[in-house]
Amino acid sequence: MKIAFLKRKMRLSKSMLNKIKIKSLVKGKINFGSKVPLRMWSSYWPIPKTLKIEKYTTKIRAHGRLIEIKRYRLLGKMQKVQTKIKKRWYRGNATYGLDYVIKNRYVWVVIKSNLPQKISTNRENLISDGKWLFYKIPEGQISIWYSYGMGRISFAIVPKAINLNESFWETMGILVGEMQKRGAIKISNVEPLIIRTIIKWFDSSNIFKKEFWTFTISINSKTIGKSEKVAAENNARDFWSKEIGINKNKIGSVYWYDQFNSEIVPNYGELNISFSCGVIRKLIDLLIKFSKTNSVKQIDFAIPFIRGIFAAEGEINLNGNRVAQIGIASKFFEERKLYEKVIRRIGIKAKASTKTHHTVITGLPNFLKCCEIDISKLHTERKRKLVKYLTNMNTIKALKLMRHDKISVPEIVKIMNLKDYRNMNKNLSSLYKNGFLERSKKTKYYSYKLSKLTNDIIRTLD
Repeated sequence: MKIAFLKRKMRLSKSMLNKIKIKSLVKGKINFGSKVPLRMWSSYWPIPKTLKIEKYTTKIRAHGRLIEIKRYRLLGKMQKVQTKIKKRWYRGNATYGLDYVIKNRYVWVVIKSNLPQKISTNRENLISDGKWLFYKIPEGQISIWYSYGMGRISFAIVPKAINLNESFWETMGILVGEMQKRGAIKISNVEPLIIRTIIKWFDSSNIFKKEFWTFTISINSKTIGKSEKVAAENNARDFWSKEIGINKNKIGSVYWYDQFNSEIVPNYGELNISFSCGVIRKLIDLLIKFSKTNSVKQIDFAIPFIRGIFAAEGEINLNGNRVAQIGIASKFFEERKLYEKVIRRIGIKAKASTKTHHTVITGLPNFLKCCEIDISKLHTERKRKLVKYLTNMNTIKALKLMRHDKISVPEIVKIMNLKDYRNMNKNLSSLYKNGFLERSKKTKYYSYKLSKLTNDIIRTLD
């Protein structure tokens, strides 16, 4: 690999695919088109005169408890209230009716409860074939949907294509490691940067907006007394509302886990973010499958993808006060093997363990390559830890001595007051062979200096 690795920059535009079309991604797996069925609709029912979106409160069961959450629903204005009104509104010979609410003496029927996203309320977008009420999709977007039981529809309106930019690959990497395998799109983490990355991508990709997330907090509270919980909850709400950029009233319940300790100081718990829409979950699962398949094909895909995975499941293991290995955890060998392939695609040596739940990176040349790609970019604490314990290594200290001039191993040993030169000579020779150093020989000793890119890497460790 040698110098070629170091001269390669992050070229994330020319070599990579720019977009993936939703149509090609979901074909044969999810219904799609230029209109979406909202619900069953009798031929006796007129098209609503006006549409509007309303926020309402409902209860769901989470963590074994009933909690109130805010949702949106689509209402259609039908007619004035009559003297008698049935439990469900209907007109004509329909054998079933529609849920409704009364507003300003008009019947507003519930066209879609738990609306997955805000849509245009232009009545002209509605059409009916006498069996279904359809919503025509605005130009530049596409509908995806499936039906489930009693004519109910899970649908979403999404862009026709998803940009395969750096943010996409980073987010997919995080989701591979963090998202629960079934059910709602749900992520829990103590690292604000991870949460912000996910929310920002969903928002910018126009799949759904920030306001549609549900937020709760979980706190390991074994050392928090009952009298301290009110203050701890307020501090946690203040912290997460500031970090995520939301009103603290947007955060729902705080869950206490008195059986567990927290190693985090201060202890603000972890933020749980969730979004429930079956068809969007299916879309994200397909995007994850796409990212796993394609991340090993190009280095420009692999680098941001492994950053996301490392943010979710990364570890920095120490030997004393030095970095011993960089690892990524997964209990599934198939996933560990995938991580190995992605990392090797970048040019970093890695091994998927069959004895532990880790894919492991060892050796200073590989640690420096991890710094070059900024593997810990999306996790503030791991980045701090990697920098701190790499700079404790004698070889890194020696590299810092080379930033302004060439230097030989005997000179390094003398300046750093080392016991002998053998380890240092071995390590610098290895870095030279891997393209991190330049060297020349005027006396009986080699003099080393940093390559330009290595100099840039060392600067990040200051």
